[in-house]
Amino acid sequence: MHSSQRYAAVVVFLVVVAYATVAALQILVWNPLAAVPGMTLGQIRHAMEEASESLHLAPVIIVLGLGVVLTAVLVTWMVRAGGAVVHVALLGLALLACGGPAYFLASFNAGMSLGDSLVESGGDVAPWGAVLLQISLAAFLAFWLVLLWRAGAKVARRRGIRG
Repeated sequence: MHSSQRYAAVVVFLVVVAYATVAALQILVWNPLAAVPGMTLGQIRHAMEEASESLHLAPVIIVLGLGVVLTAVLVTWMVRAGGAVVHVALLGLALLACGGPAYFLASFNAGMSLGDSLVESGGDVAPWGAVLLQISLAAFLAFWLVLLWRAGAKVARRRGIRG
């Protein structure tokens, strides 16, 4: 096991944990505060309870937590199997790309409840949801660009082209 593989695996894991943490804070704290300015988070939660709604903590923790657990399992397996650093990095990009759909899924119930109880829309008001989606899009594009670059390099090596 090479230290560069372990380092890449730790970086991938920490980036996914950071993404999940920001997503959870966006869903459960920052977006409700931005959607209902002038109220504290406690007041928002109380008003939602009065309307028989809540921020639905369980789906947020389950969806985002599954992503973190999946990352830990996959990077551990990849390092133990001797995966190349580029493969660990590609895994990280793929997991970040999946963060966008996971964020949407995790935020759906909380957003709907917020929209039903206090505001017209349950959509993102705080900016961090858009930042997360942009990170996921960039990771998706980077994943495919790295794959295409590696495929092109492989073809060039087969043909004896150096570049």
